[in-house]
Amino acid sequence: MALVVVCTAHAATAQTASVVVVNQWASGFQAEVRISNPGATALTNWVVEMDLAASITSLWDARIVSHVGQHYVIAGAAWNPHLAAGATLSFGFVASPFAIASGVSVRGAGVSAPTATRPPATATRPPASVTRTNTRPPATPTRTPTRPTATRTNAPPSPTPTATRPAVSPTATATRPPATPTPTATRPLASATPTATALAASGVRVTFARTSVWDRGYNGEVRLTNTGAVAVSGWTLQFDLADRITSLWSGVIQTNGPPHWAVRNESWNGSIASGATVSFGFTADGTSGVPSACRFNGAACRFEAGPAPTSTPGAGAAIQIAGVDQPFSPALQLTVVQGVTDFALALAGGATPAFSVASNNPAVADAAIVAGPTLRITAVGAGRAGLRITDAASGAVRHIGVRVRTSAGALPGLPEHLAIGSVSEDSATDLGMWRGFGSGAKNRRVDIRYIYLNGGPIGGWYDWQGGGGNRARSYIRESQTLGMVPFFVWYNIPDAGESYFTDLAHIQSASYMTAYWDNLVKALDIIRTEGGGDLVGLVLEPDFIGYMMQLSGRQPTEIGAAVHTVYDSGVLSRASDPAFPDTLVGLVQAVNYLISRRAPNAVFGWQFNLWASLTDGSGIPASGLMRITDSLGIDAGRARIALEAQRIADYYLVAGVASYGAHFVSIDKYGLDGGFGGAATAPWSSTWFWNAIHWNNYLLFSGGLHQRTGLPVVLWQLPVGHVNHSLAANPYDPSGTFPDLDNTTQHYEDSAPSFFYGDRFDTGANGQRLAYFGAEDPEHRDSVSTAGSVVEWREHLSAARDAGVIAALFGDGVGESTRGRGDPPPDGWWWMVKTQAYLANPAR
Repeated sequence: MALVVVCTAHAATAQTASVVVVNQWASGFQAEVRISNPGATALTNWVVEMDLAASITSLWDARIVSHVGQHYVIAGAAWNPHLAAGATLSFGFVASPFAIASGVSVRGAGVSAPTATRPPATATRPPASVTRTNTRPPATPTRTPTRPTATRTNAPPSPTPTATRPAVSPTATATRPPATPTPTATRPLASATPTATALAASGVRVTFARTSVWDRGYNGEVRLTNTGAVAVSGWTLQFDLADRITSLWSGVIQTNGPPHWAVRNESWNGSIASGATVSFGFTADGTSGVPSACRFNGAACRFEAGPAPTSTPGAGAAIQIAGVDQPFSPALQLTVVQGVTDFALALAGGATPAFSVASNNPAVADAAIVAGPTLRITAVGAGRAGLRITDAASGAVRHIGVRVRTSAGALPGLPEHLAIGSVSEDSATDLGMWRGFGSGAKNRRVDIRYIYLNGGPIGGWYDWQGGGGNRARSYIRESQTLGMVPFFVWYNIPDAGESYFTDLAHIQSASYMTAYWDNLVKALDIIRTEGGGDLVGLVLEPDFIGYMMQLSGRQPTEIGAAVHTVYDSGVLSRASDPAFPDTLVGLVQAVNYLISRRAPNAVFGWQFNLWASLTDGSGIPASGLMRITDSLGIDAGRARIALEAQRIADYYLVAGVASYGAHFVSIDKYGLDGGFGGAATAPWSSTWFWNAIHWNNYLLFSGGLHQRTGLPVVLWQLPVGHVNHSLAANPYDPSGTFPDLDNTTQHYEDSAPSFFYGDRFDTGANGQRLAYFGAEDPEHRDSVSTAGSVVEWREHLSAARDAGVIAALFGDGVGESTRGRGDPPPDGWWWMVKTQAYLANPAR
């Protein structure tokens, strides 16, 4: 929908008001009302009147005073009732059906009113470096659970100038995924815009890149870099663009094209220090994608090609791929059919190149440089890979992903084998590690990488890393260049902290849930537009339903939730969308429905909890459900585990987790390694440092969920630490052995990867360790064997696959946890080496 001024009116004084349509869909529209006061005196207690043949269903930064027939009288909110001389403000609304406002006027009410302070939650945006942490939910299986006070590591990484990359699918057959447009209401901030400081044309660098492209549109990003010595305070960028901008973030449109557009800063990104960069992004309908006639704060400027697809050590944009790269759009990935495909390479400026190339997954897509110079990709089977193209002469390095179609011509889905994933930020350290892949045991790749989208709908993930959802946008792009599927842990029913009471209060709060739906729609629109035909995974709201099951004492149909806000806010329509009740069931179903409708390329599932059903005083020990076999024995204990899996699955199914095409269910183990808190000294008495019997119980539980729900299982947040004294060969150390973990922060032992990947480790003279880790499982006698003090655990990813597991995602849940990423990672590369060994011969 074009951003079109539909009506402007002038009051008897100099004040003006205009109504601008910023989004339109089948059943309604979103509009912004802008009020300007060019006069010499303040406008006190402003009021806007207009005639509108539509019902306003949602309004922000203002309040409706009266509504009689088609006539609306709207006044300022508590924090913005007055408009200073020379100032401008705006408010927004969603209404249905579409109609054009008329008779618009603005006046002062003539009655003084106290001016309240605008709530701080929406007054400012936090800097990108703000640290966000969420407390982990209770996991000890008791009626009133407790967990260690460690906090989950969910903070956004500090931004770097190259954190956001352009993304574009290079295939001509790419199509924009279908999606019924619904409103994404963005609240404009009420604070005044800083006075723009004029800057010479030579003092600003303006770059533009198309970050994703589909058949009739694209996403674009504009970066403004202050190359001068004086800070900029307030900016406006004018340009010509023949395409129609349908949405814009991190900026405010002042003049609506096509063809002429003017965008000013938001209240929170108007200052540009010397050497600093700010950016804004937009979605456009059209195919030209080349802006011109650039003017920054009135001074002439020019658009340069945007940054390279990834933040590479060399000048990655200098390596060009003919027929794939487009003006302002270096490709993120190549899409090929099985067999041999050639791409012509060149260096910018026509320099003589000395190219070489490497693939992180030659079993799917091998690559070589042949005469031409030509990039030759030999695609063996469906899947993904990441390429590193290097020019030895210039030092340029380019990273680009490869998608290999199936034999039927479809884009690849999740791997046929049980996929391996890792938590991984878009930090220089994490990305540098993945890009520094080698071969064999020194390769560095996974099938999936994941991060949290969390912090709540106000001031959370969407505002980090420069705002506009850049945390998610950048993550999808970087994952594509690496040949990995991005997954997000969607975790926003809590915000700064979580508990049963916090989650319940939030889902029953109309204001919180209104913001929640808006936040979810923003995430889904990013997943659809940035992902295109690529898969993007979502693990939904960890621990939330577990809290409700464990502590509410009620069924999901009996737990109230403000689901009506999804209609009141205009995200869904009561006339055309399903009627979801104001209960926990309605909330879960509405979330699933929105995902399947708004982001059809998403694969999603709700997270389950091991401790969720412990509500009946059933005698499960404080050490947890997986260790119940310690007290009841194998037969009785496993019968109880199977029963609890059934109970938990039934509760979650009633809650609606399998509705509207959900793809999987997910369970974690625990956010910390088993050796945390001194447990490594006596793992036999700890809750979370399991032996092979307990892990086989875990697979029994996973299989029970799979059978009861009929959905595959994604294991999430599996600890990374391994059992000490590993006898595995270490290719990174001349000694050939891995260092022991000293059970301090980020160096804790755990047994998860030892169990799943298999390992041999020496318990030395510690007879209790030998007895505990060497304990034989009478139902799985091949799981464990001992020879003297050495214990051998076979690999169990095959058993996990047989239990219905399709992916195992490893990663630190809280900051103290052991990490499998970094350069070098704190576990001395043990997890990475084991991962590469598995991926060379995976469980299919």
